Amino acid sequence: MNFKKGIEVMRIYLSASLLILASVSSLGQNYRKDELVTFKWARKNQTIATIQVPTGYVEETESYREGLKTMLTYPDGSYIILHIGGMIKLPFFAEPRHQVREKQILHNQIIRSGNVQNTKLFWREANSQRTWPPTNIGYTNVPANRLRLFEQSLSSFARAKQ
Repeated sequence: MNFKKGIEVMRIYLSASLLILASVSSLGQNYRKDELVTFKWARKNQTIATIQVPTGYVEETESYREGLKTMLTYPDGSYIILHIGGMIKLPFFAEPRHQVREKQILHNQIIRSGNVQNTKLFWREANSQRTWPPTNIGYTNVPANRLRLFEQSLSSFARAKQ
């Protein structure tokens, strides 16, 4: 086999490998911007909660001694954050960048929402109180056309029975 033929075979092999890799990574989620799927939030095979989330996310989870933090990030820059435990700075989203437009103090949680400064993007978070371990959930950088979907997502959050 001559050198040019070897290079061509290598190119074909690499192209096929990339195509297969892209296909396999997309099998996990059929990306439809207007659809919710069940996300089972777990730590060491123990379910913490379930939540319906928009498809197309990339999960990043950080487990530490006092808690667990998971971020589900979307291609448009929006993300959902899930946290259980202690030793984390709250609220997640603070002024001046995250301007508070509404605040509700309920018996078992504090809910804050608003818009991201100088943008047409929205955020919301709910921090539990009088519950141990505390659970904090939220979303940010959400465009208006996906706001209803993210609202549905946070409303679907359900902690597992211990």
